This record gives sequence, C-alpha cells and structure tokens, in this order.
Amino acid sequence: MLNDFLEHGSHVGVVLCFYAACVYFGFLQRLQQPPNIALDPPVLQNTIGSIFQLAALPANLWIAVYLAQFLGLFWGVLAGMALFALSAILGVALKLGGKLIGLHVILGLLALVIGYFLTIASLFD
Repeated sequence: MLNDFLEHGSHVGVVLCFYAACVYFGFLQRLQQPPNIALDPPVLQNTIGSIFQLAALPANLWIAVYLAQFLGLFWGVLAGMALFALSAILGVALKLGGKLIGLHVILGLLALVIGYFLTIASLFD
C-alpha cells in the first residue's frame, strides 16, 4: 500500500495542502485578535480571505481521505488526526499569523488550488 502511494501518489499536493492548513490556523489566530484597521492587511477583511477560509477548511480532511485511498482507513484516520494537530501547532509556532499574513494567505490560496488539483488528478491516473 505504501509502495502504491510512493509510486502513484502526489507528494507535492499533500505538502501544499498541509502548508495551506498551517496558514489557515495562523489566519484564525490573527482573526481572534482585536482588529487594527491601520496595520492589518486588507486580505483579512477582503473576499480573498473569505475564499481562503472556505477552501482551507477541508484541507486536512482531504489529505486524510486521500491518504486513506492509498494506505487504508486506519492509516488515513491516524494521519488525519496527526496532520490536524501538527498543522495547528505549526501554524501558531511558526507565527504564520504575523506581519506577513497577507502574503501567506495569497500563497496558501495558490497552494490549495495546486494541491487539490494534483491530488485529485493523481486519483484518476
């Protein structure tokens, strides 16, 4: 099963979706802080931020389902729980909700589009 993932799976797609999930937790951390109109990037209250929130919400779940296709249900559930916890910890520890949150949201949105495409395309190969 692992050999099948290593041969036919999209490693880059999984990493890109994981990066976007980490940025999502940094984004949520930033939204919990009181707003500062002068210092906050416009992406926090913009349509792009809302689109990113909707697109990044199922990223960890999608990685778990994707890995379950190759590794089995047990390893998919285990990977999903581990990725969820790790993305929350890394999103806060790496301070992805800091000064460059606007850049991370734009890069995270691009990473989601590419990651979702690569993982879905590899399922149909």
